Amino acid sequence: MKTDDELDDTALPIDTTPDAEGINTNDTFCDCGWPFHLLLPRGRKGGMKFKLLVFISDWSEDKVEVPKENIRCGSISFCGAQKPADKYPDNKPMGYPLDRPFKNNSYKETFAGLNNAVIKDVSIKLVKDFPEIVEGC
Repeated sequence: MKTDDELDDTALPIDTTPDAEGINTNDTFCDCGWPFHLLLPRGRKGGMKFKLLVFISDWSEDKVEVPKENIRCGSISFCGAQKPADKYPDNKPMGYPLDRPFKNNSYKETFAGLNNAVIKDVSIKLVKDFPEIVEGC
C-alpha cells in the first residue's frame, strides 16, 4: 500500500489552465459522487439477489476537520479532496470497511457480533417504467 506522500507524488497533475470562459477548474474543484466500486446495478426483471451491508461509524471519532477555505461544494457526503493524502469527510478510507479483506475470507465472521453493522438479503428488480412517479413530475 502506498503512503500518503507516494499517493500525492503519483497523482495526476491538476490542470490550472483557465477554460474557454476564463475559469480555473482548480478553483471550482468538487469531486463529489458515489464511488464507482459502490455503484448499484440496475437488477433484472425477475430480481437480482444481493447482500446489503449497513455499517455505522462513530462520527465523533471519525470526523475530519476541514478548513473553510477547502469547502467549495456545500456538501459533505461523498465529496473528495484534491490530494489523495487529504481526508474528507471521514477519517476512514472511502468504502470502509469493505476496502479490506474479510476475516477468514468470510463477511459473516468479519461482522459477527458487531452492534453497528447489519447484513440483509435484498433483491434489485429492473422496472422499465414508473408511471406513478413520472406523472407526478
